[in-house]
Amino acid sequence: MTRLIGQFRETGKIRDHRGPPAKPFAQRYTPTDVRLLAETDAPHRTLSGPTLGKLCERAYETFGDIGYQRLKKLSNGHLYNLRGCLETL
Repeated sequence: MTRLIGQFRETGKIRDHRGPPAKPFAQRYTPTDVRLLAETDAPHRTLSGPTLGKLCERAYETFGDIGYQRLKKLSNGHLYNLRGCLETL
């Protein structure tokens, strides 16, 4: 605390010395996966989580579409998180 007070008195601001984490969490779903999810979700007008998950699972296992390989195990909670990511793409 003393160091921060001294820094503020000298410069008039406090500098954040923290950097990115040394070992960040691995990213499971790529931006391509998120786009594919959006393409699947759009024609169906935002289905419920379990239904969309089943569609992704079926697309991979029944129809052999390898784009859905990671999305077939998508949980409902993660689905809604990825839907939130669509706004940033």
